[in-house]
Amino acid sequence: MGKRRTARAVGGRRAGKDADVELPAWDGAVEAEGVPRFASQIDVFVTHYRTRLADPQGLSTKAVMDAITREGVLADDSAKEIREIRDRQRKVATEAEERTEIEMRVVGTGPPVGWPSG
Repeated sequence: MGKRRTARAVGGRRAGKDADVELPAWDGAVEAEGVPRFASQIDVFVTHYRTRLADPQGLSTKAVMDAITREGVLADDSAKEIREIRDRQRKVATEAEERTEIEMRVVGTGPPVGWPSG
C-alpha cells in the first residue's frame, strides 16, 4: 500500500448559508506529528458529506488545498505536486455528520476503497 494521509475540513451552517467547506478547520494533527511531505506526485480524493447535496460544479476544494499546502503537507498545490483531484458527495442525515474528507495517494497506488478506478 502507498502512503495515505487523511485530513478533515469541517464547517457548520450559519443563517442563510450551506455548510461552509471554504473555511477549513484543522485539528493540528499533521503539524504535531511532523508528517513529511510527499516525495512524488499525488492524486487527491475529496468526499463531501452534506445534508443537502450541492450542484457538482459548485463544490470547491481550492481553499482546502491551499490550507493543506499552508500546513506543509504539500510543497505546492500545482500540477507538479498533484496529478488529479476527484470530488464526490454523500448525503448524511444530520448537520452534525457534515464534513469534508480529503485522501491523498501517491500516483500509481490506486483510488481509495469505494472509489471507481480510472
